[in-house]
Amino acid sequence: MPQFKRRQLKTDKSLSEQLKEVRRTAKLTFEQIAIETKIPKKYLRALEDGKYDDLPAEVYVRGFLENYASYLGFPQDEVLTQYRRERGVSGRKAPSLDLPNRSVQQPKLTITPRTLGLAAAAVLLLTVVGYLITQITGFASPPDLELTAPIADARVSDERVTVSGRTESDAQVFINNQPIPTDTDGSFKETVTLPAGTNSLRIVARDQDGRERVEVRSVVVTPASGQPTAPPKSVAARALFVIKVGPNSAFVEITADGKQSFAGLMAPNTTQTFTAKSRVLITTSNGGSTAVSINGKDQGELGTEGQYRKGVQFLVREFVKPSPSPAP
Repeated sequence: MPQFKRRQLKTDKSLSEQLKEVRRTAKLTFEQIAIETKIPKKYLRALEDGKYDDLPAEVYVRGFLENYASYLGFPQDEVLTQYRRERGVSGRKAPSLDLPNRSVQQPKLTITPRTLGLAAAAVLLLTVVGYLITQITGFASPPDLELTAPIADARVSDERVTVSGRTESDAQVFINNQPIPTDTDGSFKETVTLPAGTNSLRIVARDQDGRERVEVRSVVVTPASGQPTAPPKSVAARALFVIKVGPNSAFVEITADGKQSFAGLMAPNTTQTFTAKSRVLITTSNGGSTAVSINGKDQGELGTEGQYRKGVQFLVREFVKPSPSPAP
């Protein structure tokens, strides 16, 4: 389970907004959180949407909030206090009925056992027919998937391409077999790093029953004219890092010297090059397809194929020799 830094709850934002903000910043999907916190996905979505009426009994909600708050690094007591405050504000009292006294009129329709039997049979028939129609329709239809970017047969000069769109709220989205986070309404937006040439992006929306909707986009990357800048020959004070992804895609996040250098989905055969002078942290969704090279020396893959690795640390002092002191 990832360890988040301790954070204070803000009073100028709703509880649902703050939960959603931290989850999306950490690039976490509802599926990952549900596995690690044991909270059903539908209740996680209800908490982030502020739909408290969709939650179960209060005793369960208290456990969900304490678990989710601890997972994201929020103080449990502050989260519970704000939840009670928001629940009290949003709760509505049932309107009182002040009806005048009127004489009760006798119904014109005479109810007999035969009438009740026919009504019950009609209701049962409608219920069965509606259930069958719902099941047949749901079984045959995969989740909706609408792509807003990239366009079909796109041609770009930048290696970083944005993939965005919308699917159903309970569906999971994959780009080239890598899961990406979605918002509570099913919208998604992710940046993919592609190599030069023709690339194929396969976007899949998969519901809980395994039904899939697939969209494929072809993207041609033509780098701008000019030779790439060569890395510096002297790296006495800094180390040169090269992160290469392949044979499969991987979501990679790089933090160098305390600042985020890169975060996004990298396609096979793409690289990220950067320098650092103290410490580097690398997180990848696929350790077997993420290799590291430091000052031209191969450090190997970060794990096995499909393995999630978080915050793998490299200290620059272990790879760079200190400069000699000047002669007196």
